[in-house]
Amino acid sequence: MLRRLMPLLLLVFFPACLPAAYLTRIGTIAEQSLRALPGGRLLVRQTVEVYLAGGDNEVTFLLPPGGVTPEQVRLRPLDEGVNVHATESPRENAGWVRWLVQAPAAGPARFALTYPAAELTWELSYALHTAPDRATWEAWVRLVNKGARDWQKVRLTGVPWAALTVSLPAGTDTRFPLITFPDLPASRALRYEPERYGDAVVELLTVPRGDGLFAAAAIPPGRLEVTEGRPQPGLPAKSLDLPYTPRGCDLVVSLGPAAGLSASHWLASSQQVNTRLDVDGRPALYDLDEWYEVNISNRRATPVTLTVVERLAGPGEVRESSGPWEPYDAQHVSFALTVPAQADTRISYRLLRANLEP
Repeated sequence: MLRRLMPLLLLVFFPACLPAAYLTRIGTIAEQSLRALPGGRLLVRQTVEVYLAGGDNEVTFLLPPGGVTPEQVRLRPLDEGVNVHATESPRENAGWVRWLVQAPAAGPARFALTYPAAELTWELSYALHTAPDRATWEAWVRLVNKGARDWQKVRLTGVPWAALTVSLPAGTDTRFPLITFPDLPASRALRYEPERYGDAVVELLTVPRGDGLFAAAAIPPGRLEVTEGRPQPGLPAKSLDLPYTPRGCDLVVSLGPAAGLSASHWLASSQQVNTRLDVDGRPALYDLDEWYEVNISNRRATPVTLTVVERLAGPGEVRESSGPWEPYDAQHVSFALTVPAQADTRISYRLLRANLEP
């Protein structure tokens, strides 16, 4: 009888030791952390001590508010000889999940407990302060606590460059600084690549990440503010959506359409050639001989130099071009152009696409 009442007794006499989500027969929470997951989700990781009797024990976890389901909760023993044999969850949403735990002897046992922090969200934001050939990079993590529980001095992991210890009072929205990389090399270039940046010439800002701490982590998507000049309050900023940047890759930011420049590209001609027939005299394979054209218009008072990257319409071979070109990768070719002031420059190239089927 006393054993059945033990969880209730602990709830009555030791409420201070219990988090909003708790285990029966809990002793202490030795460690607690939050791990940032993709999509703005956070995972609670706790190391807990639970007093067990020798043999079989029932350990029950009361689900926290916010929509956490029994299937999302994991309990893993950390001590040798302690085993979790089975998981039981109610047929209806009764707000708990229960495990059958076997211990070799009576005493405290350590477990790793994980479950979603349904009331918490996170996101990253960045700032890039630029000079003609230098830049300063800053990063923050924003944490929102929509629940009624206070999180005090909890360790946050899974964000790039740093692990933080944060406190999140109920109902708060807080931004924490992650890291600053000052005085980074930077360069700017003009580029026309319709597949990636749309039908406009854009200005690209490139910050090499080298092989140091800046390059050691991938950069998750986030909101980026770009300013001209040294960091200072009130400086006008251009706000952009920064896409994912893989670990070790240079940071490349599109600053948007370049003023005074416009571009267009089109298929100028397409002709089916070299048709091959099957044994029944029907077309089986053919080639396409196509010409593509790109026009760059410069309305600036000075000449501009830019790179044009064209995605090939399909597998094929560039047979002719009005200017020098280079293979960019297996599906793209690039052209380096200088467009005079107040003028247009047009390039054309011939693509032969072989062995197509009707």
